[in-house]
This record gives sequence, C-alpha cells and structure tokens, in this order.
Amino acid sequence: ENLDDGKLYAEYRRLAADQAALRRLATLVAHGVEPVEVFGAVADEMRRCVPADTAGLWRFESDREITLVAAAADPEALEKWPVGTRTRVDGNTLATLVHRSGRPARIDSYDNVAGPIAARVRAVGVSAAVGVPIIVDGRVWGLAAVGSVQPRPMPADTEVHIGRFAELIATALVAGYRDEQKRQLLAEGSQRLSLIDTLLEGRAFDDWRL
Repeated sequence: ENLDDGKLYAEYRRLAADQAALRRLATLVAHGVEPVEVFGAVADEMRRCVPADTAGLWRFESDREITLVAAAADPEALEKWPVGTRTRVDGNTLATLVHRSGRPARIDSYDNVAGPIAARVRAVGVSAAVGVPIIVDGRVWGLAAVGSVQPRPMPADTEVHIGRFAELIATALVAGYRDEQKRQLLAEGSQRLSLIDTLLEGRAFDDWRL
C-alpha cells in the first residue's frame, strides 16, 4: 500500500510539473512571443518534464525533408545535429511513421534502423525515442520528439506527456500566423484597398499581380 501511495505521489508531482511547464509556455504564447522562441522553450520543458536526454521539434518540408527548428540536449549532441539542419525523411524512422499515420510513434532501439535520420540519431547517442505529430489546420505540420541514451524503451506514458506540448506548439503557430497576417494587412492597407476596388469593378488580373 505504501508503495502504491509513493507511486501516486510521484505521478501527482509529475502531473503538477507538466501543468506548471504548460502554464509557463502558454503565457509566452499569450504575450505574442515569436513562435521560434516558443519552440526553444518547449524543447527545454519537454526534456525536463519527461525527463529525457534529448528533445526536439521538426518541421516537415514539402520535399520529403524535415528541418530541426528547436532542440534541447547536451552541447556535444547539439553540435552533431544543429538547429536549422534539413534531413531527408527515409526508412522506418519516427518522422516517417508519424508523417504517414498522423499518430504518435516510438522506436525502442535504433540499432537496425536504416536511413540518414537514424544515422544522425545514433551519432547523437540516442538509443530509443518517442515522437508525436504537431497538427496544424488538420495536417501534420511537424514532429515533437524526445530521446533516451539508455538501451531500453522509454516509459509507456511518454506519448501522453509530449502530446500536451505538441498541442501547445500548434496553438503558438496559429497565434503567430494570425499576428503575422494582421501585421501584413496593416502594412499593406493601401494595396488591400486597391485590390478590393479591382475585384468590385470586375477588372481582370494577370499572373504577376495575382
């Protein structure tokens, strides 16, 4: 019974830590902090809350590549996989599994996984990893993942923990996009008015103006 109490208390503390981290991040989003800064804060919080040895956020590119947009890891690992790196999506890696299914995925051992992403993961020293999709406007925008250097699977509830962070990233992206739209609309007020006039008068557009 004492053991059960201990486990319940540990789970309560972990949940409280998650909530505190999510509140800190939500405050950044509410204050209109740029998404790139939010990404870095999310990676740090994910790494600490899971806890994990590495944490990262990737954006899927249209040409079947992913770009690392934020990472939290030891300096040596960050040197081997710097933010901004584009890597081809190939083989049965987390990126492939998540992009294909739109659902969380895990790899319990990278020993026999082929492809450039798996090779980079091994170079960083990660043995096992869990990833969840970042869903924006109904499509898979990116991937949030955490990794462990221990040669064993990550805890069973890891997907649930990082899923909460992925939802927050999606919110930050949508909020940032809306802010950018507002800025563009304000900056292009006169252009917008002339565009509306043109539409109302039924004048044709050429490709360049479109």
